[in-house]
Amino acid sequence: MNIDDWVNERREVDLPLNRTQCEVDFFVNARFHQIRYDDLLRHHYPNRRNHNYNLAVGCGIDVLAFYIPFHFHSAPRPWGIYIKDDGVSYLSQRFSQTVHQRIPLPPSATNLALINLLLHELGHFGVEMLYTELENVPALAQNNITYENHANEKITNPQVEHNEEAFCNWNVKRQSKFFKLEVENVEIDYYPIIDEFMRTQPLGYRDFPEISNLNYGNYVINNQVNLFHNDVNKTKFRRHLGLDMATRPYPKVPIYLVQSLP
Repeated sequence: MNIDDWVNERREVDLPLNRTQCEVDFFVNARFHQIRYDDLLRHHYPNRRNHNYNLAVGCGIDVLAFYIPFHFHSAPRPWGIYIKDDGVSYLSQRFSQTVHQRIPLPPSATNLALINLLLHELGHFGVEMLYTELENVPALAQNNITYENHANEKITNPQVEHNEEAFCNWNVKRQSKFFKLEVENVEIDYYPIIDEFMRTQPLGYRDFPEISNLNYGNYVINNQVNLFHNDVNKTKFRRHLGLDMATRPYPKVPIYLVQSLP
C-alpha cells in the first residue's frame, strides 16, 4: 500500500486508540487548519512572553510540532506535520535571545524556527516511508517488518523511541545548510544556535551527535542493520527527509497550523 491507499482506507476512521501521551497533550484545546509553507512565513505569530514550554524533559521539540503518520491518521486528525503557532513564536524568541551581539539577527528568526521544526518532523515521515517501502517487498513478508510493529515497539521499548528522536534531530543537522542566511550582504551560519538548542533536549533527542552517515541505519531499523544495507533504497530514503517535501508549492507532506484555544 502507498500513502493514497492508507489515506483512503482510514478516511472514515475515528481517532486511533494507540495514541501516545505526547500526541494527546499536543492536541489539548487545539484547533488547526492546513497551510502552505509560504503562508507559514507570512503568518502573524502571537507575541507571548510567558510560554509554558519545557523542552528539556518529556516530549522535547515534539511539544511544538508533531507528526501524524498516514498509517494511523483519522478523519478528525489527518496525516501530516502539525506546527503550533505559539510554538514558532517561542522558538523564534529563544533563538533571538541566544544570538550573540556580534552576530546580526536574520531578517526573521521565524525562518530558523520553522526550518528546525519541519526538518525534525520530516525525520518521522522519512522513517514511516522507509517502513512502507519495506512492507511492499514480497521477499521480506516473513520478517514481519511493518510500520505498525515499529510504532508499537516504540511504545514498549523506550530505546526504539529514543533512537528515532535522535535520528530526527540528526536530520536537522545533516541539512544544516538551510541555516546559512544572508544578512546585510554577509552569509551567516546560524546552525550552531540550532545545535546548542538540540543538545538541551531530553534523552534520545539530544543523542543526535552519535549518528553519522555510516551508522544512521541503526537508528531507524532496530536490530535489522543488514536489512537496511541490503534492501533500503538509501537515495530515495534521503529524498523523503528533504525540506522540499514540505516547502515546495505542492508539498508531499501536508502542514497544519495549530492554534490553542483559551
